[in-house]
Amino acid sequence: MSFIFLYGKPGTGKTTAASSMTKLGHRVLFLDIDQKVKSMVNLKSLLEKDHIMVQTIESKLTQVSLKERILTPQIALAKRPQGYLEFCDLITSFEKMIDQNVKHDCQVLVVDSLTSLLEHLHRLISFLQKKDKFTYDEWGILLTNLEEFFYTMMRLQKLFKHVIIIAHEQTEIDEESGRITAILPAIQGSMRNKVGKYFEEVYYTSCVASKAGPPKYLVTTKPIDKCIARTSRLLETIEDADFATLFKEEKL
Repeated sequence: MSFIFLYGKPGTGKTTAASSMTKLGHRVLFLDIDQKVKSMVNLKSLLEKDHIMVQTIESKLTQVSLKERILTPQIALAKRPQGYLEFCDLITSFEKMIDQNVKHDCQVLVVDSLTSLLEHLHRLISFLQKKDKFTYDEWGILLTNLEEFFYTMMRLQKLFKHVIIIAHEQTEIDEESGRITAILPAIQGSMRNKVGKYFEEVYYTSCVASKAGPPKYLVTTKPIDKCIARTSRLLETIEDADFATLFKEEKL
């Protein structure tokens, strides 16, 4: 069992890498908060063969129109956002399966993406606190819930062999020099620096463009080039973004 964190820029193969768990004989369930998995052409055959399943979080970030949001923000705060709660209901159903000793049809669970999930949580906290702008207390609520999220997802390894959390990246830049000082997950506050402590595997995704063919997708498995990464496996610092390679000893 492994608790895995993938992060990187959009288009660097995070979702595709997670889907490569099927090459190990695993069936993969995506909790699709970004609402993109079903439209990815390269995953079409896996969807058709039922090697991956998708549960899309359908709720919008806000329950009001864009026009209402800008002209009457108080109305937006009066309608409870449902996205994070919809996600929580799914997780609760998995916890019940664990308690009842019921098996799931899939062996791998993927949350895609944590960045979008936190946007839903942000909107929910704004509604509950009746504030558009967060103070120290509101940020504390968000970070506490994020920590509880990690521990809850770790527990789901009793139901799924592997749990993968996907996030986008966020760069930190030195104001004087304009240079990038760190490449971190797009997570609020100090948690972006501490996220590695929750996971056995933390991989940073990247891609190398090619004039002759498709781009090559890679993962960094150790902390170099200002990114956070770690592995408990005997891996090279740079590997193909493919779990058939990363976890090859598990191939059925």
